[in-house]
Amino acid sequence: MSVPVSKPQVLPAAALFLWELEGRHVVPQEVLRRLQQRRNGPGLVYLAAHFAVIGISAWLLYLALGTAWALPAAFLLGSTSVFLFAPLHECWHWTAFRARWLNDVVGVVCGAIIARPFFWFRYLHTAHHTYTQLEGRDTELVRVPKSFSAYIYYISGIGFWLRSAASYWRGITGRWNDFDKGFLPESEYLLASMEIRMQVLFWLTLGAVSAYYGSSAFLWFWVIPRLVGEPTMRVFRMAEHAGAQLTPNLLSSTRTTYTNPVIRFLYWQMPFHAEHHLCPSVPFHALHEVNRFTAPHITCVGQGYLRVHLDIMAQAWANGRSRKKVLGETA
Repeated sequence: MSVPVSKPQVLPAAALFLWELEGRHVVPQEVLRRLQQRRNGPGLVYLAAHFAVIGISAWLLYLALGTAWALPAAFLLGSTSVFLFAPLHECWHWTAFRARWLNDVVGVVCGAIIARPFFWFRYLHTAHHTYTQLEGRDTELVRVPKSFSAYIYYISGIGFWLRSAASYWRGITGRWNDFDKGFLPESEYLLASMEIRMQVLFWLTLGAVSAYYGSSAFLWFWVIPRLVGEPTMRVFRMAEHAGAQLTPNLLSSTRTTYTNPVIRFLYWQMPFHAEHHLCPSVPFHALHEVNRFTAPHITCVGQGYLRVHLDIMAQAWANGRSRKKVLGETA
């Protein structure tokens, strides 16, 4: 079963020239200049609060070990931890904090915790912003699945881990393929490889220490939560673009999902996703202000993640039935 994520490929220069992102005119330039101001304070507060939530989740898991509540508690820890993708993402843009070095340090730490190489992903994500929804160039393009089973496959995280394992192997060996070379500058090959190698060494060391002392801590407080928590992030990542139009108009190609304050906090205000794509230089804590100007113009809007996924599942189910019908007619 294929994963519904496209890979970059070489396209004619004319196609890239025509993909000029649109929609940013809805935010006045004087407003944009004011909101682009970066500060360390909001990011440090969010980060401290986020780690506090993770710490409470880990404590609950500790209390639940040896009981029937252990796996649900591991899911809670994994779900709160996987949202460290949000500060990692902000650090890619250098918008989490004013100091660039602080963005890089926090990004590397968060990447090590959730198994995402910070520097490699920064360039992959840059390509996503440059070619949003351009099939063949958008490195994070996620379409509505071709069937309901393909939807389940994506949400399970299996495809994510297979792709991640492959990218880690390329980083460890330094054998970057055409996919990597489509977005990763040659000057960054060594840095990206070094970070990946250090991450793997860090995990192996933790696992070895845990095994040496006969402890299952590494398994219960990192491996299991990380595996069972990834589907949570798949839910949110799919909602950002799946079902949106394949157009350079960011008002139609990216979904903003209105949700509750808890989710907005854990996801560092990234449910305002159209706003983020329209104004990627605006820090996360100011995106709600951008929404004041974009709200009347966005055509891809979700009223809660449950509603968004019910729509995606319905489309995936319909896609699967259509494919079966076509196959039946051509058999």
